[in-house]
Amino acid sequence: MKKRPSRKRKIMDARVSAIRKNTIVGKKTASVMTERYSDDELLEKLEAYNVLTTREAVEWALNVESLFREENLNCRGGLADFAELKSYRDWNKRLKTYRQRAK
Repeated sequence: MKKRPSRKRKIMDARVSAIRKNTIVGKKTASVMTERYSDDELLEKLEAYNVLTTREAVEWALNVESLFREENLNCRGGLADFAELKSYRDWNKRLKTYRQRAK
């Protein structure tokens, strides 16, 4: 007989689900969250950073994505790669719009 998931597990699943459903870092966005982390790995990260709510989870994911994009931009060694710079600026524009709507 299968064990029912604990209440704590359901809350964690809700946090992962909130990230996966997000229009900026969720499924079909090619974000770090979708390309790098499985659901279990994402749960581990959320626990490690003491992320408790779905809102905190989405905000955490947005911040992590921003950091990865900035690191990518910085790794270009100062070379003028317009595509990376454009992608970074587009990300910041989308993030700003998203946060304004979320208020």
